[in-house]
Amino acid sequence: MLIACRSFHVFDLHVAHFDHAWREESLEEAISLQDFVSGFSIPFHSERAEDIASNKSSNLEEKARKARFDFFQRVYQKTGAQALILAHQKEDQAETVLKRIFEGSGILSISGMLLESFYEGMRVWRPLLGVSRRDLELYNEKQMRKPFQDRTNKDLKFLRPRMREEIFPVLEKSFGKRVSHNLYKMSEEVSLLKRSLERKLNSLLEESLVGGALGNYLPLKEVGLEDEFEKQELVRLFFRRNQVVVSFEVLKRAVVLADQGVSNKELDASHGTLLIDRGSLFWLRFSSFEG
Repeated sequence: MLIACRSFHVFDLHVAHFDHAWREESLEEAISLQDFVSGFSIPFHSERAEDIASNKSSNLEEKARKARFDFFQRVYQKTGAQALILAHQKEDQAETVLKRIFEGSGILSISGMLLESFYEGMRVWRPLLGVSRRDLELYNEKQMRKPFQDRTNKDLKFLRPRMREEIFPVLEKSFGKRVSHNLYKMSEEVSLLKRSLERKLNSLLEESLVGGALGNYLPLKEVGLEDEFEKQELVRLFFRRNQVVVSFEVLKRAVVLADQGVSNKELDASHGTLLIDRGSLFWLRFSSFEG
């Protein structure tokens, strides 16, 4: 599709392929892909993992995802790319939304994957989020191209295949065949809400955030927000701006303590100290237990 787009818009295109080495045939597929790409005189970047598949940890999928994105980021930086383009589609989005609902994620996380996002400074585009898997299959059929079939996509030891093969069929039997479509539609509406709210709150954060050599602080009481949800999301943005990782319970407690005007209250946070003092949130770039 991107090759076809170059008939209308001039842009450089690179292909990056990460082989997780989970399947015997994956090396042969990587070679075939390289031959295909070379036929269009497009630079091809590849890397093969040797140890992920042998890892028996329960978070194997997440480790594989991190290895893949770390490779993409190296290629991104090496080539000075504008964006990493991924092919996630409509059913992928529905699976993401349902997974986040079951995991108890915040309401705005139900927006799922975004058309444009960032991964550690790398711009990521997902232009096919609104396109169904069936439409993509039809497109390939018309182009007389047969995609590689990754058999791990049906391996039920992984969560995503279990969702496709077990959970969604049960939901569709109970609620009808439009479950995926409805979850995708929900993600679109929440995405609109999220963008609107974040525009407003990012503007407030820029106006209110005070930075210094030791860290940052947010005078939450002085911001003037009355809505509890908006206050909570502003604090979440404050944490995200400082790359502070906290639980949802700590997030809620920070808002409550700021509202109560408590003095010098420390909360658990990553790589630093989070203090609540008389309606303000302070994040310091060192631990209070360090010298």
